[in-house]
Amino acid sequence: MATREYKKSMKVLIGERFCENRPLAPLTSLKMGGMTEFWATVFDLEELRKVANLAKSEGMKIRILGKGTNLVIQDGLLKGVIIQLGGTLRQIKRNHERIGMGGGCPLSFLLKEAITSNLDGVESLAGIPGTLGGAITMNAGTESGSLGDLIEEVDILREGRIETLTAKEMGFRYRGSNIQNGKVVLGARLRLKHGFDVKESIKKALHKRWATQPHRERSAGCVFQNPEGYHAGKLIDDAGFKGHRIGGIEISRKHANFFINLGGGTMHDFMTLMELVQKRIYDMFRLELKPEVKFWVNEDDR
Repeated sequence: MATREYKKSMKVLIGERFCENRPLAPLTSLKMGGMTEFWATVFDLEELRKVANLAKSEGMKIRILGKGTNLVIQDGLLKGVIIQLGGTLRQIKRNHERIGMGGGCPLSFLLKEAITSNLDGVESLAGIPGTLGGAITMNAGTESGSLGDLIEEVDILREGRIETLTAKEMGFRYRGSNIQNGKVVLGARLRLKHGFDVKESIKKALHKRWATQPHRERSAGCVFQNPEGYHAGKLIDDAGFKGHRIGGIEISRKHANFFINLGGGTMHDFMTLMELVQKRIYDMFRLELKPEVKFWVNEDDR
């Protein structure tokens, strides 16, 4: 249990940007989950360092929350401190074809900058609602490309030290990177290229995405990774799961790799439905579906 001194120190450090027992469901795209034990919004690197060190001194787990996508949070109280990156850690700057972004910067800022400056290469990120930090960690993207394709360098905070990693050192792969627990993405440098009709290209990519995905529903995005050579959504559809429901969670009738929170859904509902799908797909096709969504639970993060 956090000490009184910890709470006092946090209040002195960031004032009303620190609070206890903040509900998390409104902050996620799935609109599901309990509340965090502690919440902190930091505006710069020094604040982040101090908040992280205070949490470490209390033996508390730190989690970084961006737009709350690709995430399933347990019900009840989630122990530890959740940090949101704001201020200078949420900025974007352009120098010719090079873009500098803070870890808390929404990907939508990158698309707007690309349109304004007519810079090509970001179409694969159109419609992905997360922030840079989470998108780098999971190497977000589509069949046409991934964020890792654009990255030159990434700045991370690990145990109070800033480290700069090249794209090669990041180990970008399908829905993954070398960013593990205990590392915080502070920002990155990306290199784009001059293009033509960038706005139209992004518009077409968005139209395709919205035509095939339930973007107006409460979901965490794609639930499963695509097995090599297959599409998870088609496998789930072929297994007859579209519209299948457990509790408040239903498999989308538009795209079977999306689970929709119809209202009152719980992590138990979500995980039970996942396990049912995984078992059926393995029994029918001898293929293993691996989760793309992340889970925040008290024991550890899956």
